[in-house]
Amino acid sequence: MLKLIFILLMTLSACAGSSTKTVNTTDIASQSIKQHPAANAEETTETLELHFAQVIQFQNINLRLIDIEDSRCAIGVTCIWAGQMVVKLEVSNGKGEPTQIKLIHKREPVVVDVFGYSMGLLNIDPHPKKDKVIQASEQIVQLEITSANNN
Repeated sequence: MLKLIFILLMTLSACAGSSTKTVNTTDIASQSIKQHPAANAEETTETLELHFAQVIQFQNINLRLIDIEDSRCAIGVTCIWAGQMVVKLEVSNGKGEPTQIKLIHKREPVVVDVFGYSMGLLNIDPHPKKDKVIQASEQIVQLEITSANNN
């Protein structure tokens, strides 16, 4: 009976509406490359901002935004599920084929290790809003990257 009451309470806080948005940036032909200031540090944790159609160089890797999925509960909507943010990146170190990784942030960022770096998705700005379409060119992805020794 207690389980039924708990499920009923969770259902009562149900989502009145949900906003799911996927932005695909694979068709971007022009890219700019920006070198991050911490590019020569031995070991560091940095927060980076990756803008639409931009490649960022961090130490000895390049990061390129491929895809953004932002299913967070939109401002102005009541939801039962907070949603999640998913970013797909192409990471290359100049020594072989680029690797694609998917960074997921539900309640906390899921950390992914690639080429000796640990990466997590912190945020996507702006936050979704009810009845507003956000263009990919308006979005800014915030990542946290920690380098291991000898990078």
